[in-house]
Amino acid sequence: MEDVFSVAEERRVFREHFERTGGTFSNHEHGGNCYVCGANCIWDVIFYHVPSNAYVRVGSDCAEKLGMGDVELFRKMEQFKKGVASALEFKAGKAKAKIILDQAGLSEAWELFNKMQEMYEQRKGGQQSYALRTIHDMVAKLIQYGGFSEKQIEFLKKLIYQEKNREVIEAQRAAEKAQAADCPRGKVQISGEILKIEQRETQWGYRDVMTVKSESGFIVWGSAPSRVEIKRGDKISFVAEVEPSQQDPKFGFYKRPAKVVKL
Repeated sequence: MEDVFSVAEERRVFREHFERTGGTFSNHEHGGNCYVCGANCIWDVIFYHVPSNAYVRVGSDCAEKLGMGDVELFRKMEQFKKGVASALEFKAGKAKAKIILDQAGLSEAWELFNKMQEMYEQRKGGQQSYALRTIHDMVAKLIQYGGFSEKQIEFLKKLIYQEKNREVIEAQRAAEKAQAADCPRGKVQISGEILKIEQRETQWGYRDVMTVKSESGFIVWGSAPSRVEIKRGDKISFVAEVEPSQQDPKFGFYKRPAKVVKL
């Protein structure tokens, strides 16, 4: 978009110069807008001839062959063209994305995307909620690639609900956390629900880890068992060595899970 603003700025500079000099465009008899070869060009360069107080419009290819003007600007011409093309593609992608979201009943996602866009421009993006940041990322990819799967649509609906009801959800979580038992220490049996399963890179390679919320409310994190097939939302029971977090008494880390059973 900065390249599009640059085009507008160049046009403003020319208008002011044109008004200041009171000059006119040089006459030419062929039909194109390049005064050298007569072709119709999209990108042009305007030269000002001081003795005659006249302006000469030349296509960018011919202008480069004249050997006049700012050499460095000519070198940047191709990069500039690509930047403007990308900005126009982005603008077209935004229009298409808005239609897709409206048809899917997700017009609120468009409003939240623009809200987050303003936050990023103000360098406040990192201060916003996970749901809002994720909505922005998903809509940005929709603008770029132009499509959503059914699973993505359902996930986006869930994120919109979380963002709209963020204060209520946060209050509920705070109340649940206050009532939760403190994380125990030592070798204990844990029964609860799997909140998340993910891969983490270590110095020995990748390993699967999981986050489990116990029946008594505290949450633990550690290696996922390899001999039992599990997924998010499953109820599980296992024995492990647990160490409470120093920052949060309701959270802990476990290692060497054994006697794993799906409930």
